[in-house]
Amino acid sequence: LPFHFIADFECILKPYDNCSPNPDLSHTTTTHQHIPFSACYLITSTDPAFYRPPRIFRGENCVTEFLDSITQDADDLLEILSRRLAINMSQEDDDNYSSASVCYLCEQPFIVNDKNLKKVADHNYLTGFFRGAAHSICNLKLRHKSNTKIPCLFHNLKGYDSHFLLQFVNPATHGKVKIIPTN
Repeated sequence: LPFHFIADFECILKPYDNCSPNPDLSHTTTTHQHIPFSACYLITSTDPAFYRPPRIFRGENCVTEFLDSITQDADDLLEILSRRLAINMSQEDDDNYSSASVCYLCEQPFIVNDKNLKKVADHNYLTGFFRGAAHSICNLKLRHKSNTKIPCLFHNLKGYDSHFLLQFVNPATHGKVKIIPTN
């Protein structure tokens, strides 16, 4: 995919005012409450034309504001992905296409009478720029599916930040949470 998110949360530690636990019931002493105070994400793209500055949220509502914003940006990016610009080939692109004898993706020769292995002009649907001569089947494998999701890479999601996300996510507003387990 041409887009993905990189995200992180930061917390402050607020000391608890409590007494020691009953040793017959617990061996754990809770000393601090973890309170999110900052959230940030960056949209990265393979195309510099789609650069956006980092989104930074601070304060007691930072996680909810983060979720609202990243949900909106994901919807906007999916809208961009759904647009398919027509191919825009220069004379040099035409010459390269005409002279190509192998697929630029798999480097295998074209076969004129085979619908999967015939030559087609592959292009970037976001920019319209010609990428190369490709097999029909290789070109189709590059297409974005209509059910595409924008990946979001979190710093320490598994170990820490997921707790804050799950506390504040509203499935009606932010969508259903799907977690990919690890073995």
